[in-house]
Amino acid sequence: MNLKYKLATCITAILLIAANPATAQTPTTQKNATTYGLLKAAATFGGDDLIDVQFRNAPDETIEAGGLLLLGLGFAVEPGTSGVGFQASINYHFDSVDASNGDASFERWPVEMLLFFGSQHRIGFGISLHLSPTLEADFDTADGKVKFDNALGTVIEYNYKLSPNALIGLRHTNIDYDVKNSNTSVDGSHSGITFSFLF
Repeated sequence: MNLKYKLATCITAILLIAANPATAQTPTTQKNATTYGLLKAAATFGGDDLIDVQFRNAPDETIEAGGLLLLGLGFAVEPGTSGVGFQASINYHFDSVDASNGDASFERWPVEMLLFFGSQHRIGFGISLHLSPTLEADFDTADGKVKFDNALGTVIEYNYKLSPNALIGLRHTNIDYDVKNSNTSVDGSHSGITFSFLF
């Protein structure tokens, strides 16, 4: 099954559930869903090691395929009576190492859609399409760039609502990256702590 077909199937399923949430409430007790802007940040860890950078007078550092910082912008539909919410966001996810003789980084652009069930405590499931994953190193002794194919993964996320506009939670993404024009792949699966703000 190719990436376009899998992506279309997942999107269709998510939109159908979001558009037709099950509810047994009467019209007089229904609460309408509300749409907000969404700011998102997450600290993540996991996945295969991509680059190990050794320092003379400091601990070595490693760039992981699942690290390190994710920043996102999108929108969220907060649940009404149905208890079903929806989030869509575009994010920048990166890990990097800086040294006196150069630097290295791994970056990608995840586009995510998740369905959430619950209110103050809630659980979400969805998909994450990672665009343009790129590993790059530029040191005095060596440099290069490795590009990966766009990759489709799955996400599970738990949120706790600290206030009507602030949420903290845990998330896990399951994903693999295939090197362009190669049979080589790396595991980019990762877990993390997430914070979201609705505005």
